[in-house]
Amino acid sequence: MPEPIRHQPFDHPAFASLRPSLRLIAALAFFGWCMSSSAVAASAVQADVCYSPAASSDAPNKLTASTTLDCPQAGQSTLPQLAQAGWAIASVQPVVMDYGADPATHTPRSTTSWMVIIQKGAK
Repeated sequence: MPEPIRHQPFDHPAFASLRPSLRLIAALAFFGWCMSSSAVAASAVQADVCYSPAASSDAPNKLTASTTLDCPQAGQSTLPQLAQAGWAIASVQPVVMDYGADPATHTPRSTTSWMVIIQKGAK
């Protein structure tokens, strides 16, 4: 039985003059890929989720510039302090921290907090 013909990519004589330039293109593509992944690593974005102190549903719970937020990465800071440290606000929303009923009156009670998502290093 005859030996099967095994071709390598671009081994035909018509491609002989292209082989060196194909190697160059492959090397440049690899170099470009390396540079793009290092550029992504250099411009890493940080994010953090902060919460204001919880307040009862019967008390006003306003988010102000003097509200101290508790952030795992950024620490305890106010909004102006976070801005001075380079953090930007990405999202603000109220969240229910605890929900239940008053045992004596059976009226619903809850505590709410402000959840503030901050980011640093975003373009």
